Amino acid sequence: MASTTLVGNLTADPELKTTADNTEFARFTVAWSERQKAGDDWIDGPVTFVRCTVWGRMAPHVASNLHKGNRVIVSGEMRAEEWASDKGPQTDVVMTVKQIGASLEFHDVTITKRERTGGAGAFGQQPQQPQQPQQQGGQATGWIKQDAQKGFQPQNEEAPF
Repeated sequence: MASTTLVGNLTADPELKTTADNTEFARFTVAWSERQKAGDDWIDGPVTFVRCTVWGRMAPHVASNLHKGNRVIVSGEMRAEEWASDKGPQTDVVMTVKQIGASLEFHDVTITKRERTGGAGAFGQQPQQPQQPQQQGGQATGWIKQDAQKGFQPQNEEAPF
């Protein structure tokens, strides 16, 4: 599925929720309208609303740091969601958010890097350790692997390719 990026304002504070298996998610709506100049005045066009959901460890950070009216940039996967109402079939555009941030055009932001928890990298995998050749007289004689506590350690005498 293709990724789409939207820029708009939050219509309400994000709501933090938890599934039955304790997975956290936050829901919010992003809205925007096209503004057009009419003489000396600006006229707002029709408003577009997109319901958004962000999953996992990013959800509580979205809920605690973003609020109604904030201008945000969201990127993720969009789809149409159909549902029935007393007025007949309805369709909403929804997004599963992969990335979100406040627009620096409208907000002052202080960035604080969070500590990783659990030691897992992207998609739950262990982070890859960089490998570099061990030099001796200008030639690679073996390969070493970086260990966070011990530094670089020899692994074997053959290159890993």
